[in-house]
Amino acid sequence: MSREVVLETRDIWKRFGGIIALRNINIKVFKGELLGIIGPNGSGKTTLFNIITGFLKPDKGRIILSGEDVTGFSPHEMVKRGVVRTFQLVKPFMGMNVLDNIRVALYMRHGLMSRVSEREIIGEAREILKMIGLSHREDVSADSLSHGEKKKLEIGRALALKPKILLLDEPTGGLTTAEIDDIIRLIKDIHENGTTVVVVEHNMRVIMNLSERLIALNSGVVIAEGDPKDVVSNPEVVKAYLGERFAVKSR
Repeated sequence: MSREVVLETRDIWKRFGGIIALRNINIKVFKGELLGIIGPNGSGKTTLFNIITGFLKPDKGRIILSGEDVTGFSPHEMVKRGVVRTFQLVKPFMGMNVLDNIRVALYMRHGLMSRVSEREIIGEAREILKMIGLSHREDVSADSLSHGEKKKLEIGRALALKPKILLLDEPTGGLTTAEIDDIIRLIKDIHENGTTVVVVEHNMRVIMNLSERLIALNSGVVIAEGDPKDVVSNPEVVKAYLGERFAVKSR
């Protein structure tokens, strides 16, 4: 039985001036999977996320979400359809405490005029804080959180938007080994709860630990796709990361 495709990019191109950032990108995301995307700096990973989530428009190509053409939709429209992302640089609401950061995201989802009570909002926010491991920090200002805690809060705010597809951009960037392990566990929990997850990551330990399927980009082109072990040993991927000399040895 074929797997359900929930997100698809068709012939996506993006140019910035004379630089082609993405060239003929065709990828599929299947319902319930945990997909990893790797590539060296400048390979087009974040640009692809920006196009999928409506922060950039492609010069050419289409974005298909569960059969609907959503090309050019705004970030807000994509969130309403369940496509939610985090960013490499975390930006919590610094003037608010941890609980209120989650509450704001919940109000964005429910709407200020909804009939959901404040008590229900706080209860839902505390459930999210429990999941991300920040229950004990709910009254603390977001300014005073560690980098690892801010990464968790960023994921928590994304969860408050109730994603069907969660796109995580470098979720472990700049973290300690212990913090990375916490994030890995959190992402696995989110996935096991039924959310489709797409992760862009530089840390190969993380990507190999998480991914069921892996896509490699280089210079705006998909150079490999499939089983993670096969992808990371692909000569083109080795060459992209380590250079021609290592690619020859891997053959």
